[in-house]
Amino acid sequence: MYRFFTPEEEAELRANGMQTDQGNEIDPKPVVKLFTLNGRAIWLLTELSPFYEGIAFGLCDMGFGEPELGNVYIPELELVKDATTGLPLVEKDESFNATHTISVYTEAARMCREITEDYKELDFANNRLKRKRENPYL
Repeated sequence: MYRFFTPEEEAELRANGMQTDQGNEIDPKPVVKLFTLNGRAIWLLTELSPFYEGIAFGLCDMGFGEPELGNVYIPELELVKDATTGLPLVEKDESFNATHTISVYTEAARMCREITEDYKELDFANNRLKRKRENPYL
């Protein structure tokens, strides 16, 4: 078990990973939000790989204005420490409660050039995705 996840969160992340591995197209809500204490890096994670231990998937924002969907190696994040104090620099946002699916967070992040939890931005992104689904040529 990883220090960032409760047993329930890890089970949900692994279940999502199994769905993807089986070829199912899923659009889950992010399960966990991780962030750096001294920077702007944020990860909204939706799944753990069922075959590659420690590989998580989600929306990754390193704070450079280019958030993207991708993989992250959780054991590596657990090792990131402050050079002076030795304290961990990556933490879990205990108050995070996903309100939308990962596709909506991704669309909003692309528009804002960073991960956002602003309800207006997320609702706008959600409506934009609905319009794109109705007319893919938009």
